[in-house]
Amino acid sequence: MAEKSTDRILDLILNQLEKLNNNQERLSEEIQKTNVELTKIAGLKHAISDFKEWKEGIDKVVNAADLEDMKDFYSENQSVDSDITDLYLITKELRTEIDDYKKFKVKTMTVIAVVSFLFATAMTILGFIIK
Repeated sequence: MAEKSTDRILDLILNQLEKLNNNQERLSEEIQKTNVELTKIAGLKHAISDFKEWKEGIDKVVNAADLEDMKDFYSENQSVDSDITDLYLITKELRTEIDDYKKFKVKTMTVIAVVSFLFATAMTILGFIIK
C-alpha cells in the first residue's frame, strides 16, 4: 500500500510537472509574440519620429496657411496655362500672316521697281527719238 501511495504521489508530481512544462511553453510563446509586437512598436516609433522630423523640416520651409494660399492661387490661375497656349497659337498664326504680307510687299516693290525702270527707259528712248 505504501508503494501505491508513492506511485500515486509520483503520478501527481509528474502531472504537475507536465502542467508546469506546458504552462512554461505557452508563456514562452506569448513572450515571443510580445517581443515581436514590441519590435513592431519600436519600428513604428522610429517611423513616427522620422515623420515628425520631416514635418518640422516642411514647417520651416512653408506653413499650412501658405500651402492653402498656394492651392487657392493655383486653382484660380489654372486657366492661365490654356490662355498662354491659345496666345501662342494666335501669335504663330499672326506671324505667318505677317510673313505672307512681307513677301507680298517685296514682290510688289520689285514689280513697281521693274515697271518704273522700264518706264524710265522707255521715256529716255522716247526722248531721244523725239529730239
